[in-house]
Amino acid sequence: MSDNAKKTALLLPIITVLSLCFADALTNYLTPAMADFANLYPAVEPALVAQIISVPTLFYMISSVVAGGMADKFGYKPMLIAGLTLILVGGMVPMALSDFTVVLIFRAVFGLGIGICMALSKALIALMFEGELRARLYGYQNTLGTVIMAGLQILAGYVVVVNARAAYAIHGVAAIALVMVIFVLKEPEKKTETAVQKDAENQSAGRAHVPALALILIIMFTLRALPMITIMLNTSGMLLELGVGDASTGGLVSACMTGGTLAAGVLFVYSERIFKNYTAAAGLTIEIIGGLLMSFGTSVPVFILSYILMGFGMITFAPAMNVIVAKTTPKAAMGTAMGLLVSIPYLANFVAPYYMLTVQKILANYTTQGMFKVGVAIQVVLAVILYYICIKKKNEILAD
Repeated sequence: MSDNAKKTALLLPIITVLSLCFADALTNYLTPAMADFANLYPAVEPALVAQIISVPTLFYMISSVVAGGMADKFGYKPMLIAGLTLILVGGMVPMALSDFTVVLIFRAVFGLGIGICMALSKALIALMFEGELRARLYGYQNTLGTVIMAGLQILAGYVVVVNARAAYAIHGVAAIALVMVIFVLKEPEKKTETAVQKDAENQSAGRAHVPALALILIIMFTLRALPMITIMLNTSGMLLELGVGDASTGGLVSACMTGGTLAAGVLFVYSERIFKNYTAAAGLTIEIIGGLLMSFGTSVPVFILSYILMGFGMITFAPAMNVIVAKTTPKAAMGTAMGLLVSIPYLANFVAPYYMLTVQKILANYTTQGMFKVGVAIQVVLAVILYYICIKKKNEILAD
């Protein structure tokens, strides 16, 4: 088969896998509309209306962990069809509901669908593609998801002004992915495993176990998220402390992260060529530099640069970790590993408030920037461990 024929044969599968970004983008697109949504449910405390966002996250974590094992048993295509159907039903039915409790039940259904689709979309890239193309697709997946979410948030902002309830209808974009999965996606073939993947499978006596290295990386992925979440939640407060801005300035600074994430996604394949097996560690290092600027900076331009660097580091680090987990996990355990990788880091969102309270108690002279410095110290420790893993496990990480 000629190179052009091979590229043509890959085009539709690539488009299909990337169409699942519509599911990822639906996760938080309603966030800007929360103030208007409070008016839909006058009997509910405005603060509790935010459960429209938080409830799906909890069920997302549950379904993404089990989705891989179920896909290995029932097939990836049937599971994706089920997941996308849950997204459409759970996302759009609340448009016709007034009972907030029932709305939350359907939001839970929506979360289950999101978890299935996002876990399996990562696993599909690992199973269907190899080498540089796989790395490129992980980068594109992050970039496209960010762009689509931004577009849907803007759309939701306009729709709620006209009719807040109609904002639920935007979940219908998941139908694009559903059509692609039904008519284009083929069940992933059981490709030949690398020596590293075979060794991992042999060590687990042929059972679909996620190897220890992948589990360690997933835990590190989660711990590294805590300092990032802390910075994002407290940027406006820090600006007020320093007397250089307010909440609106904080929104401007935070928005600059998108520039970094988009650039990192587009350039990820080149980052891999430059840093090779150290790409994840390099991404974390860039995040640390951004965190240091947040910890010691005193002006808005410095904080804008910090957010750009953190965005670039985050979307260099995350897909690189996907690649490493894909290379070191047996095919039979790929769905489970990717499910853990996309779900467990969400625990950081629940742990973050308790982490911040603990840091506040530990620091004698508490300042927001002081809390940021503690987070950077944690990331430095994780970076050292990650560099050590990259050196010791060089052959496994480079294998393909």
